Amino acid sequence: MNQRQITSIEQLETTILDVFHVVLGADAGVTTTINFFDLGSDSLLLAQVYNQLEKLYPAQITLTNMFAYPTISRLAKFIADQEGMELEAYPVPLDYMQNGGQALQDHRYEFRIEKDRFNEIRNLSKTAGCTPVEWLWSLFAYLLTEIGNQPQLTVYTLIYRMNHISSIPLDVQEVQDFNELFALAKQALHTADEQPGHHIQDLVRAGMKSQHDAIRPLFYEADYVSGGRGALEELFDVICEIQNEKRNMVVTLYCKPGMNTVQWNLFFRTYDQMLVKVIESLRSAAERG
Repeated sequence: MNQRQITSIEQLETTILDVFHVVLGADAGVTTTINFFDLGSDSLLLAQVYNQLEKLYPAQITLTNMFAYPTISRLAKFIADQEGMELEAYPVPLDYMQNGGQALQDHRYEFRIEKDRFNEIRNLSKTAGCTPVEWLWSLFAYLLTEIGNQPQLTVYTLIYRMNHISSIPLDVQEVQDFNELFALAKQALHTADEQPGHHIQDLVRAGMKSQHDAIRPLFYEADYVSGGRGALEELFDVICEIQNEKRNMVVTLYCKPGMNTVQWNLFFRTYDQMLVKVIESLRSAAERG
């Protein structure tokens, strides 16, 4: 975080604290770090606080945000993050973005990870020190760097908090094998998970626009999304959805209909086949000792 943003957050904290003092009184015990729902104040007074904040920061804060970030310092950081919010996009070849007159294919691709393969992924991910979902995320991110021919990318990820999307940067330039990939991805995922991320509805209000030569990829677990995936399909260009069932997983891959569905279907099938090849490779390596 740069000094300019620190100053901005400090100014926001001061402004928000002033609002609480005006509504609740200077002797209410409000500080920048105390949970303002623990103050014992009347809910109508807190509603007045929200109304004043909404006037100061229109379209940047909701009542839900106050529950999600219940201290002044966290709320100030959230509001600062909303200013000029933009999701970084990852450049890919134009033939992935433009149809070029080819016959369209379905923009969705689905496959099932059945019990035996799921058990192998579970065992392999345990060895790598991650979850099966994180293991699948690693290979999805890696394959994207292959088509973009750039080792650094950001994968937007929703696998830890309900309706909250994290920006996960990954650099695979120095990766030599899949074990290194899983270790690097685990570190990236767990580091980024310490950040609050963005609520889906906050991104919707920000009005993200697609780019003609770059994608915003999303990897998410269906259990962490409420209200359907319609908003996600508006916000992101390429999506990998993981749906957990009792003893298997369903993987659904999606690209926006206006993109080159032929190329993306090839990418989706490659991801499906890649999982099998990686499992076989790691199994063989383990058997050789």
